[in-house]
Amino acid sequence: MNYIDKALIATACTLLSIRVDADDNIYTNLSDLEHFRTYPYIDKAYKKQNNQQYNVALEELNNALAIVPTHIPFLKFGYQLAVKAEKPINVQLKYLTKIPKSKRGDDILNVWLEDAKTGKIYTDTQLQRIAGTLTSKQMKNFFIYNVYKLLKKYNAETAVEWSYSKPHKYKSLATLHFEAYNLYAIKNYEKAQPLLEKLYESSHSNQTYLKFLALNTLANGDETQALKYAEKIISDSNHKDFYNQYIEHLLSTYQYRKAKIELNKLHDNNALPESFAKQHNYLNLLNQQTLKEFSVMSDCLKKTVTKISTNKAELARFQFKHCKPETDSVMWIKLASELNLYTQIENTQFNTASAKKLKKEVLLTHYKQQQKWLKIINELKDEGYKSPSLSRDLAYAYSQVNQYNKSAQIFFINYKNNHQNSDLSHAIFNALQSPNGDEIAASMVNYGLKKQKGKLLADPMFVKNILNITQRNVRLFSPQSIAAANRKIVTLSPKVWGMQHQCHLIEGLSTNDDFLKQAIAYCVADKDPLKAAKHYQSSLQQQPTQEQALLLAEWFAKANDYKASSTYWLKAVRNSTDLKGLTPYSRYLFIHTLNKVGQPTLANQSWVESDFDKKNVQWWELGIDIAKKLEDQEIFIARIEQGVDHTQSSVLTRYLAEHIVKTNDSRLANKLFENDKTGNASALLGYQIYKKDPQLALRAFASAYRYPKHKKNVDMISQYADLEYKNGNLSNASQLYKSAIDQVLEQKEANPKLLAYLQSSHKNIDLGWKYNVSGWVGTDQQNAIPGLTNSTGNYFLYEEAKYYFEKPWLPRSAFSIAALSNGGFENKLSDNITDIDLSYQIQPFAKHNSYLKAGVRQRVIGKDRKTRPYLRISSNVLSNDKWSKDWKPEPDQWLYQSLYADGLIYVDNLHDYILFARYEIGNTFKIKEKYQQRLTPYTFVQWADDSENISTVVGLGVSWNFKLFNTKYNGLNLDSEVGLEWQHTAESSQRNKSDDAALVRYSFSF
Repeated sequence: MNYIDKALIATACTLLSIRVDADDNIYTNLSDLEHFRTYPYIDKAYKKQNNQQYNVALEELNNALAIVPTHIPFLKFGYQLAVKAEKPINVQLKYLTKIPKSKRGDDILNVWLEDAKTGKIYTDTQLQRIAGTLTSKQMKNFFIYNVYKLLKKYNAETAVEWSYSKPHKYKSLATLHFEAYNLYAIKNYEKAQPLLEKLYESSHSNQTYLKFLALNTLANGDETQALKYAEKIISDSNHKDFYNQYIEHLLSTYQYRKAKIELNKLHDNNALPESFAKQHNYLNLLNQQTLKEFSVMSDCLKKTVTKISTNKAELARFQFKHCKPETDSVMWIKLASELNLYTQIENTQFNTASAKKLKKEVLLTHYKQQQKWLKIINELKDEGYKSPSLSRDLAYAYSQVNQYNKSAQIFFINYKNNHQNSDLSHAIFNALQSPNGDEIAASMVNYGLKKQKGKLLADPMFVKNILNITQRNVRLFSPQSIAAANRKIVTLSPKVWGMQHQCHLIEGLSTNDDFLKQAIAYCVADKDPLKAAKHYQSSLQQQPTQEQALLLAEWFAKANDYKASSTYWLKAVRNSTDLKGLTPYSRYLFIHTLNKVGQPTLANQSWVESDFDKKNVQWWELGIDIAKKLEDQEIFIARIEQGVDHTQSSVLTRYLAEHIVKTNDSRLANKLFENDKTGNASALLGYQIYKKDPQLALRAFASAYRYPKHKKNVDMISQYADLEYKNGNLSNASQLYKSAIDQVLEQKEANPKLLAYLQSSHKNIDLGWKYNVSGWVGTDQQNAIPGLTNSTGNYFLYEEAKYYFEKPWLPRSAFSIAALSNGGFENKLSDNITDIDLSYQIQPFAKHNSYLKAGVRQRVIGKDRKTRPYLRISSNVLSNDKWSKDWKPEPDQWLYQSLYADGLIYVDNLHDYILFARYEIGNTFKIKEKYQQRLTPYTFVQWADDSENISTVVGLGVSWNFKLFNTKYNGLNLDSEVGLEWQHTAESSQRNKSDDAALVRYSFSF
């Protein structure tokens, strides 16, 4: 294969090796919201990619593309993942064809090159489809690439037959070159002739084309025209090659007279090649020797030679069948080869050493031409190691049948024995084609470096192999070897260790090599930019280039060493053209540095002149910071407002919110609401000041809620409803909670915690009717009911219905109607009583469960049926949900304690009162998530004074709490409690009071 063929293959391989990476910043040109929404998917895609879970990564990437379907970095990333996941070509093209043609580059070409990497027999229809996706130049590159892959996969005949049959529009000059040369090589001289003539007549014609045209013409039997072409050859080497072939032609056709004349000419001019010396001497003795040769050669072989010399191949083959191989075996083998009777050569055994040797040489030459690599392997596998040349033939054959590992090992053994660079190069090439190729090739390289470091590093191909392997796996060579190779051909970036996450290989390395110093600097840049900058400084042997100065300026700026950074900015940014040429981030750091080193005026000028992305929050923050340094309040406020308008950023909105809250600037707040065309700014303002200024937050959420987008924002609606509830707008809060619940339930996978919070919040709104049924049943302790009645009994039942007004006369008030029943069992039915209670209740403090109540009580069953007005005050003193029995999502158990105080006085008799206090402490345990079941063991002490009797009771109890009846908006709507309690009377003014009692308590509210 000549240098043109190799160059074509190298070009195609280079195209295949192009890596399509996402932009350095894959989120470039995304809005904050798009960035926010796609970040979880992209971040997860990278993690899955790092774990080689490419299909999962591709699913995450597709989720991000569903949000921003035309974002080019995502599409390129998707293409990379599709390739790594070994997706079909149509899937890979799905991503690339969405990229505008102007930005595709060679991406689609790379896909087709990958499709053709094993060589494919494409139909005309398939080629037409491929051409439709590529430029003409790309299509020609693709076509020649597939031709060479077919050559490798099959043979020259298959490759040239496919190429020759396809439309000319797909073919470059290189393709015509391939067809012509390979047609010539397989002796299809008739088809090769017009192609060689076309190449010769082309603008790229050269002496090599002319030489092969002359040779092909000669092979076609037109000796006269061939010699005319040969006269035009002016290159000594090509002229020499032609005449050597011409003389061989004369000899092979037994034109001894002409051959003798040509050889004598060369001899007289001292130009006779050593390979023709024997033929020259032989022909000059031919008069006598000819008779001798013909006397030895059998008549059968002589007749065969005569037929061959007159181009009567079929007649020659017919004649040759009658020739015996035992007579002049060497000539028999030569003539059989000339007639392409290789099967007969294979099947014939010879006795003489010369014949055996020639048979092997002839068959190996034939197998190579026909690319019958398995036959070469079978011929040489037992004795292929006897000579370097035969072992190379064997190794090459193994390579052609894709047994790269065997090929590499044979070449490597040859290298160990002979130390020829070419053997090591072939060993490395084949190793790289095999599984774990980089590791095998690297071990060979490292062996070579130990033996012949200086000689090998002088070989550009060897150095390129080191650098190419390093680009893929930097772990395989020592940092010193990589640095030495890179000094020969500076192509490797010092970032390579960091890009492959292998910085630990050079951390702590002590070196004087500038390349390695820079590599170490890149490795530490993210976590310690100051250390990176100083390390990089030490690698510079002269003044930094503009690019190096820019790098140092950025690192010092990131390290907050603005003084050092400004020094390098002066070298990196020399004029306005340099400033405009900076990337947006570099320009940001430059202006930020100016501001930090006390040049806010110059920083402000550069900031104003910069054509930055108006949706970039950092730029607005920088402008705001500059305005602070300038102490220009007007610019400061204007930039905050503009930044919020452009970015809808939560950070800038927070600045605006803080300013609004600080200055109580209602004009600015109103302006924000008026200019907010999407509701985003209003919502962000609400989030920022939710706790600091609930009233303004309420206005902000109301402004955002005008827009359909935010009517679907469950999180915002939840906060909006919370504020409406706290502000006393109970009906609106209820509707908002219902809206949020509806939306959560419409989701495919509803968030159970969020749903529970919303339903609980809606349930806890005191609006409309609320019901409670509670009481106890006990032994004949004859307990009174402190706080409610001073009558005694063995049971107690309390039934209450409250109606909460949306806009009551007094805040947090309700109307109550209740029934109270208690009494004894068995013979004590006469003691049973029932009272009806009507009252109005007020809760003075929103965050404390204390109540004032005024009412009237009427006895309807029992003695003394009076109508008695009363005043009552009650309080859950601790009022902390942290200590209650209520269900809590996170902990499995928690401390329970309660302190309840109650007092009631009858207005018609101020000496008739009831006082009661009870303290409980215990621990609540979750039993089961279903129905929110809890179990609470507790102990208690209670004190009561009903104006006639004072008692102190202590005891133990256990309660079971659960919820029933799931509803859409309230969740589990029935709060239930059943418990067992033992009481011991520690002190009582009643003489007949027994010491102990057991009660069953119950309570149901909804």
